[in-house]
Amino acid sequence: MATVNILTTHIAGDIGGAGICRLHFTNGGATIATSSDANTAAASMFDMWNGAKALFPNNINFTCDPIVQAVEESTGGLQAEVAITTVPGQIFGTTSFDYAAGVGARGYWHTNTVKGRRLVRGATFFVPLTASAFTSGGQVAGGTITTLIAAMGDYAGALVSGSLQGVIWSRPTPANPSGGLAAPIAAWSVSTVPAGLRTRRS
Repeated sequence: MATVNILTTHIAGDIGGAGICRLHFTNGGATIATSSDANTAAASMFDMWNGAKALFPNNINFTCDPIVQAVEESTGGLQAEVAITTVPGQIFGTTSFDYAAGVGARGYWHTNTVKGRRLVRGATFFVPLTASAFTSGGQVAGGTITTLIAAMGDYAGALVSGSLQGVIWSRPTPANPSGGLAAPIAAWSVSTVPAGLRTRRS
């Protein structure tokens, strides 16, 4: 059985309420993460938030959940919970500009894995972003995209340096309860179209 390990960031500070961002990774044996794996992955995740913090208002904060959940790839069944023994410190946004709650950018994680005639793809929402992250025409600014792509690369690269692999987990469905699939991340991009969230659980 192959295992997918799940990292969680809790995002708080604005009127949109608490948000959750989940990222997934595997180790070399596709097994339950070790404590060392969990620590490395958590630090990698927070490299991403740290790299993007200048785009977030200073009342927004990011907190690492101290538990990594390990699930079976095909069914999603919980296999274990692994403690992060070196929990990264909380990160705050650093700008004081105006912003709109629930509005930001969408980062895409691309894979080379096909499922159901489509390439598996995932997304991370960078929400809310400060007003200066957008152009006067309402698009996500080029400088914002450059910063977010670099931050996403910090995460993916730090995982690889720690002998881990970021993946997109295509979950099983009621119609196919054993159809879960972990697809290795091969590239990443950010859309110029602003992203809006009705809920902040991605």
